[in-house]
Amino acid sequence: MDQRTEIDLKESAASLTMHGFGRLLSTKSKAMRCIWLLLILFFVSLVILTVMPTIRGYFKSPSLTKEETVRVSEMKIPAVTVCGPSFSKAKVTKFAKEKNITVKYNWLGRIDNMDDILWKASSLEDIAYDNNTMFIINPDKHDIAIERVLVANQGYCYKVNANGTAIQKSVNLGFTFDIILFVNLSNGVQFNTSPTDAVHVLIQDHKQFPSLDSGRILAPIGHQTFIEMKKTEITRLKPPYPSKCTNGENMKLLFKGDYTVSNCRLSCLLSQVSQRCSYIFAWHSHLLPKAMRKQLSRNQSEASCSLTITEKLLDSNYASCNCELPCTETKFRKYSSTAKMTSEDPRIHKHIVVISVFFGGMEYEKITEFKMYTTERFVGEIGGQMGIWIGASIFSVFELIYLLIQFIDFLCRKKRRKSSNLEKGVAKEVNDSVF
Repeated sequence: MDQRTEIDLKESAASLTMHGFGRLLSTKSKAMRCIWLLLILFFVSLVILTVMPTIRGYFKSPSLTKEETVRVSEMKIPAVTVCGPSFSKAKVTKFAKEKNITVKYNWLGRIDNMDDILWKASSLEDIAYDNNTMFIINPDKHDIAIERVLVANQGYCYKVNANGTAIQKSVNLGFTFDIILFVNLSNGVQFNTSPTDAVHVLIQDHKQFPSLDSGRILAPIGHQTFIEMKKTEITRLKPPYPSKCTNGENMKLLFKGDYTVSNCRLSCLLSQVSQRCSYIFAWHSHLLPKAMRKQLSRNQSEASCSLTITEKLLDSNYASCNCELPCTETKFRKYSSTAKMTSEDPRIHKHIVVISVFFGGMEYEKITEFKMYTTERFVGEIGGQMGIWIGASIFSVFELIYLLIQFIDFLCRKKRRKSSNLEKGVAKEVNDSVF
């Protein structure tokens, strides 16, 4: 029986497609068996050395980035948000008089004590500019949507092309998306950090909430400002890949539109202020939904809570907010130039702003992060290394396992038979000695 089993093992080993194992068991010479065993151990070691980096790399979830230029026949114009005077001078003066506040102006014509007035305001509407302070005379098309939006640290602004219907179909004369603004500075008060003779221009995808983080361009009054754009579309991978991007799932965003880092950070800041503070600073309160608003702080002491939270988040780069990069993002690089309008009409130089927005070419840059190791590539690389060094495949691995099971079973049966024969021999000796 043992001889037959040994013959079966040698036949199974000889039929094994993995290199060397058949030779190891079928060769009768001990020297050759040692040589074949050393060769097998050497090449199996090579397989382990070459496969381990692939396995480690696969479980570390590395990624690669692909950049390409995509040419198209038409380009969708993004939303253009214009921010002019933040407050109505007449409203500010009237409100300050009602609250017994003396309005103080500096040499630039800005109100130095605007914070004192904001402490008393129950809503920005109390002092916000009227439509006769800044309005759009002639958008490029009649079906272009225009929204009035509240932008953090800027006040009320106009978001032009809010529905994203404007399209650029060629690169030639007359292809620009033009916005003409009438700005009445005599009725308006700029925000503290704003120049007195220019409006701010923000350019973002129409699905995003306007934010100063995207970069702003100054468009001087009495000038035509040309803004050339270059579009970039970015696609990132979610965890465990390095970008660790998110689309804002399970995040409470306070502002409508797609998830962005600025939307997340501002929502996080306002949520923490609303939850932890008894009083809220005026600029924070006006950005919050009505259900989350608290009593406005009337002095520096009552505002200290919201200001402290703001400083801590800024110092930590909003680490506690978990505002990761978005998985899909559209960015616009902007290049601006201005030209003074030639007209003898003094109203043009005092009130008119022309903003011309356009793409410099009918193409955009596409950046895509993709997995370095897919399951197919991972299996293929391991199988390739095993095939080169020891001629192994998935099927031959199962053959080897089956052969090992047979071999172990043979050794166990041989050991049990030897033990049984030994017990029989001992019993026979005992019987012989008795008789």
